[in-house]
Amino acid sequence: MYYILWWRWWRDGTYTYYIIMCITHSVRRQYSVMVVLPTGMAVRTVASFDRSPSRVVRYRFAAAVCVALCALLALTTAAAAADLGSSSSGCAPKSCNAIDPNKLNVHLIAHTHDDVGWLKTVDQYYYGSNKAHAPYGVQYILDSVVSELLKNKNRKFVFVETAFLWRWWEEQDEWNRNSLKMLVHEGRLQLLHGGWVMSDEAVPHYSTLIDQMTLGLKFLNDTFGECARPRVAWQIDPFGHSSEVAAEFAEMGFDGLVLGRIDHEDIFLRKNQKTMEMVWRPDVNIGQGGELFTSVLYNLYVAPEGFCFDAFCNDDPILDNPKLHGYNVNAKCALIINELNNVLFLWKVENFANHVQRYASAFKTNNIMMTMGGDFSYSVASSWFRNMDKLIKHVNILKPDLNVLYSTPECYLSALQMSKNVTWPVKDSDDFFPYAHDEHSYWTGYFTSRSNLKYMICKANNLLQASTQEHVAVKQIGSILGGDLNEHVKLLAIAVAQSQHHDAITGTEKQHVSDDYALYLDEGIEETQKVLTAAYRKWFGKEFPEQQYCKLLNISECDVSENNSKFVITLYNPLSRPVTTPVRIPVKYADYKVTGPNGANVQYELVFLPGQIFRLGGRTSNATHELVFIASEVSPLGLVNYHVERINEPEPPPRPTPHNSTEEVTIENGVYNNNNVK
Repeated sequence: MYYILWWRWWRDGTYTYYIIMCITHSVRRQYSVMVVLPTGMAVRTVASFDRSPSRVVRYRFAAAVCVALCALLALTTAAAAADLGSSSSGCAPKSCNAIDPNKLNVHLIAHTHDDVGWLKTVDQYYYGSNKAHAPYGVQYILDSVVSELLKNKNRKFVFVETAFLWRWWEEQDEWNRNSLKMLVHEGRLQLLHGGWVMSDEAVPHYSTLIDQMTLGLKFLNDTFGECARPRVAWQIDPFGHSSEVAAEFAEMGFDGLVLGRIDHEDIFLRKNQKTMEMVWRPDVNIGQGGELFTSVLYNLYVAPEGFCFDAFCNDDPILDNPKLHGYNVNAKCALIINELNNVLFLWKVENFANHVQRYASAFKTNNIMMTMGGDFSYSVASSWFRNMDKLIKHVNILKPDLNVLYSTPECYLSALQMSKNVTWPVKDSDDFFPYAHDEHSYWTGYFTSRSNLKYMICKANNLLQASTQEHVAVKQIGSILGGDLNEHVKLLAIAVAQSQHHDAITGTEKQHVSDDYALYLDEGIEETQKVLTAAYRKWFGKEFPEQQYCKLLNISECDVSENNSKFVITLYNPLSRPVTTPVRIPVKYADYKVTGPNGANVQYELVFLPGQIFRLGGRTSNATHELVFIASEVSPLGLVNYHVERINEPEPPPRPTPHNSTEEVTIENGVYNNNNVK
């Protein structure tokens, strides 16, 4: 069998629409092409090359999809109500270490920022391979953190990237799983954000952002229960922040949002005016439900200078045994100067207290967050926790006006709620774009970089939406995320979700990492063939041929349309309104007959392929033209057939001569006339 998947896209109002095609070749040399309008995908193969109308099939299929979607909505609503009912009995409050209203409370946020691909691929980062690019392994981070948290109930840690947590969870035995569940339920390991990745906020389509959040949150809910649901969104590394994403977080029910990167002039002003925390109203039309308390971190998301206790850091640990050489906890002199006149912050308590005062000067209350971590920190978690234990102990003894404690963003927000006589500034209908980290360093190139990957992600998301819809139609009722077919849909859902990472769709990753994202997307697309095959065999019989894709249409190549004289194009419209759209397919030059669903002939045109196509390396196609026709008024959730037949193959005409730019040209439209255009 030979098949084709073909993509084009348009923008209509606020919607982006895609066309997808699939051509099937049966053993009896009868063919079917599938085209999916705006956002969906479907295939229908006929037992013979007939021209019978597809009105009955169209409406039966549409009705089935409607029934399935309504049933799914009903079950989803019932499940949500059940969850609400179960949670109404009350989740146990997360344990928070005590704050002191009469002191400056320093909330230490132990965290690791683990990119789901950047210098290494997502799996290289997880396993710790390819050490030439980076030595880190997230599996060791989670192993180490869980082990250290179990040693001391006062310790706390936060984790964000569900893509890594899922990988780790899949490999654990029952004891490790139960240990993690206990830490999560007690609030000692707090899950933040909840999405599959920490997504970019400028490039992704809103639907992919919602889907990747849904995928991650569902895994957390299925694994740890409703009481483990993250309450704080943690967007500390994306390169600017959009009001659209903030509005989504607000409507998802998050209590707060923590940001890391904002423009250097903006954060300078906010530090001086004590407006690092605010009530963000990304869309004032939403009302109070669209408000989101937002906090900007003082020092991006890394530990203050001199207090990085990671195995890969150069800062000294805390040496607190006065009987041994190198004691550095405290002294009357807070710093020394070496022979090169470089200042060395040696005495840990005094140095830390200085950092605290700088942080506190930018915030309104007697509570501040201080991140203790960084990129892929805590590979050796004991080096962090042992030193933070000592830091908390000695600072609280030697600095009676300070209360240093292990905390989490959720505990920090709870502490802010206890603050009195505080008025928060309001940010209305605005965003944090563009982001610049200094005067001449604007992070805007990623809006368009690696455009091929951006386009492939859009196409994959298009197919994901269609496959999900087809899956619902097959199951009639039930959860989209259940059943055998779900595994095939889930592979693409994971691939699309991880490609929303702020170092993926942005194009800021290494080339081999970009290639890996594309490979995951391709593998996910391949798996959805089984979903489509199951969907159409259910509706059109078990003899319906297995669906496969031709993936070389970006170079106008498809074996079926080029080398077979008859094939059928089946268009599926997954929208709730009729769609009229052009259909394009690569062919050899010939006379063709195109017949519509009502048996009438359809006008078409043969369009020369651009000359550059023929010079592409690796292209083996003999297609010289695209066959183009208009598919009119495809019904909502409808299927229609277009039959294509090659009549004869006359000699092809010569290719048009390229225009000489030095010649005079006249452009006119019957009203205006513009001469001498060059």
